[in-house]
Amino acid sequence: MVVLSNGYWRQRFGQDPLAIGQTIRIDGVSRRIIAVMPAGVRFPYADTQFVTPVAFKAGDPVDPWRNFDLRLFGRLKDGVAPAQAQAELRRLHAVLLPLFPWRMPDVWASEMTVQSLLESEVGRPGHGSCCCLQRWG
Repeated sequence: MVVLSNGYWRQRFGQDPLAIGQTIRIDGVSRRIIAVMPAGVRFPYADTQFVTPVAFKAGDPVDPWRNFDLRLFGRLKDGVAPAQAQAELRRLHAVLLPLFPWRMPDVWASEMTVQSLLESEVGRPGHGSCCCLQRWG
């Protein structure tokens, strides 16, 4: 699967709505277009052309955790502040680690941070720009 940036969709497909469902090859892998980002969305970087799911080496249970430094995004429930979500992630960390099918290091994903998408892209007023939504250590 792949989600196209609005700019890539306009450039490559001429804004054709029938692009959804078509297949394109990215790095030698066929991917079905499932969505186009709205105009103005520049996630996670301004020059992002498309977003694909994370892929892992089949049969290598350690591969996904070697260099796990991904930006993730989601939507908080109405009324939930990023600080509340941060506290919940910290609480769940110890609960989730034993659920993996193999032993994860205790420090894995212990440095998760929650930040609003707007703040991650433009920074907090008076604090310069920010570099990431979430950082997994």
